[in-house]
Amino acid sequence: MIPTLITEGVLSKNRFWKEGNDYEEGVYLAYERFEDHLTVQYLLEQCSELEHEFKEGGKLRNYVKDENAIYRYKGLIEAFSIQVPEKNGNEFYTLIPDLKDKYPVVESFVESLLWRKVQTINEESKKYVNEHVFSYQGTHDYFWEIILAVTGIPNHFFNAHSLHNHLIKFSLADRDANWTQLLKFKYDDESSVKRLIDWAWNQTDKSHISDESVLLSSITLAWFHTSTNRKLRDCSTKALVSLLQNRIDVLLKLLKIFEGVNDPYVYERLFAVAYGCTLRTDQKEKIAKLSEYIFKTIFSDPTGVIPHILLRDYARGAIEYANYLGIELSFELSEVRPPYQSVWPGEIPSREELEEKYDNDKYWDIWHSVMGFEDFARYTIGTNSGASDWSGCKIGETPIDREQIFEEFKNKLGSEQLELLNCLDPIITKEPDDDFKFGDGIEIKIAVGRKTEEELDEIRIKFKKLLTPEFLFQYEQEIEPFLDHNFKIINTGEYFDLRIAQRLIFSKVIN
Repeated sequence: MIPTLITEGVLSKNRFWKEGNDYEEGVYLAYERFEDHLTVQYLLEQCSELEHEFKEGGKLRNYVKDENAIYRYKGLIEAFSIQVPEKNGNEFYTLIPDLKDKYPVVESFVESLLWRKVQTINEESKKYVNEHVFSYQGTHDYFWEIILAVTGIPNHFFNAHSLHNHLIKFSLADRDANWTQLLKFKYDDESSVKRLIDWAWNQTDKSHISDESVLLSSITLAWFHTSTNRKLRDCSTKALVSLLQNRIDVLLKLLKIFEGVNDPYVYERLFAVAYGCTLRTDQKEKIAKLSEYIFKTIFSDPTGVIPHILLRDYARGAIEYANYLGIELSFELSEVRPPYQSVWPGEIPSREELEEKYDNDKYWDIWHSVMGFEDFARYTIGTNSGASDWSGCKIGETPIDREQIFEEFKNKLGSEQLELLNCLDPIITKEPDDDFKFGDGIEIKIAVGRKTEEELDEIRIKFKKLLTPEFLFQYEQEIEPFLDHNFKIINTGEYFDLRIAQRLIFSKVIN
């Protein structure tokens, strides 16, 4: 029997040194962790009162006598952490109070959460996590890796319900500072994040898996949508559609669980999932129920429709498809179609108010990213082009031609007033050299610099002093607010003023 086990690789045979030139043959288990567990099982069977065996004079004292010992017997410490709670209901670390905060013990506890019986994990375990596991960066990260591997297990203390209750209570900023940062680099082949997504996305038959397990896994996948990693969000979304497309009742439970979540990324993607499931499901008879829920949650209050274009479109798309299938609905389709009556944000601070509080060293990065001339402002918000694809008018308003108002105002000015107004252009130019010409009738000037804010303020004061009260009022009300940083009129009758978007985004970030 033993030679066969050696041949199969279960056992290994080797020579072991005794003393001098004396060696003897020995056989041992080739799988070290398996051997550790069999060893610990044997040791625990020999001990009736574990409370005393790890203390001075106890049979098991040698394995935990000091910090060097727990490093030396790390494999046994891991096995003790799993088997001791299952044997007598107590955590292993409670038997070695002087060493319970040492790294090998803490790490072994975290490892045990993946393998031990779920009944042995409780509030005491949670307390230990908060007091000791989170005190090391290594065990902090390892804990979350392990937790993501057990979130789909019903009745596990740290399953997805625990994760959800933990994450839902945070403000958006606090959650982003911890959970979202944790996810940032997790989409790789070795992570629990990637394994969960791959499992959910895989088309293999999952009909044997309970609805509860599928719901738990879905909750965790939904929380991946807080990530700023676009690939992670997209893959999590597709995985959820694959997992839930024929479990519409579970999808409805998931949507209800996340009602009121304060992260727009999460809620938006859940309705993308609902749309995808509607298009792909074989459970056509349940689409009506899903559509009625979406209408009640998103569209039933005309003034309360969430001002989120993608979310609205996903929600409407699911209902439009139900209508396409001929499914009878209790509401009119016009009630889910734009235009909507969402309330415009009430208080958007002025640039002056924001500058006073936040244009300083403390907020340097975010200020220049959103309010300045860095890439987020220029390309994401769109200030680089000076125009947007959106109208500057609300529905039903008559467009105002700001450029025409500006030209009419300039035509009313005297020569000195007009000269000072033109001097408010911050760009300093010069005439090109004689050999740099494009032909007759084409006037070209070359930009060589920019006036300082102090110079512009001085010109602005002089200009306003020359205006009559009537002209000054018109300039400050109808023209000055619509001049951009390059002294160009923002024609809000045609284009949305992106400076409003800058101020709104910045104030939301700060809040």
